[in-house]
Amino acid sequence: VQWAEMKKDIGQITSQKTNLAVLSNSVAGVIATSDPLLELSDRLAKQMVQAGLGFAPRSSVRHMGMLSQRIGKNANALLASDVDEDVVEVMNKHIVAFRKILNGLLNGNEELQLTAVTEAEGRQTLEEMNETFQDFASHTEGILKSIKELVEAKKAQRSLFKDGDKMLDLS
Repeated sequence: VQWAEMKKDIGQITSQKTNLAVLSNSVAGVIATSDPLLELSDRLAKQMVQAGLGFAPRSSVRHMGMLSQRIGKNANALLASDVDEDVVEVMNKHIVAFRKILNGLLNGNEELQLTAVTEAEGRQTLEEMNETFQDFASHTEGILKSIKELVEAKKAQRSLFKDGDKMLDLS
């Protein structure tokens, strides 16, 4: 009976080999782009201070830097432990918030009380940030697309280790 369960779990894990590889590559991509996004948000915040821009846009830029780090942390947690749908949901909310602020700084957003950044140096940094974010977002989408399958594979992995321990106890 124990062998049959283990065989089923192994089948589940191997059937998700591609999705698990996508998860690993996507997490690596998120982590690789989260620090540059933080650096760009820090640079943009300094440029905004120098340009004399108000508190709301500077605060929003600082918030973007924090979001980039949280998304990276959540992506890393998915790789290191169980794939938790709650973590993915929070990660997705952070991505949406980051995108909304970025678009608000690029085009203006009344709801966020943001006007489009028009100062040349700040605009250039924003364009750089937008380009980096597109790469960042494509990696997070790789995670979000296959979450259900990843949850099942991680459950099977956990079960396999648990059943393996039982088998060792029996031997």
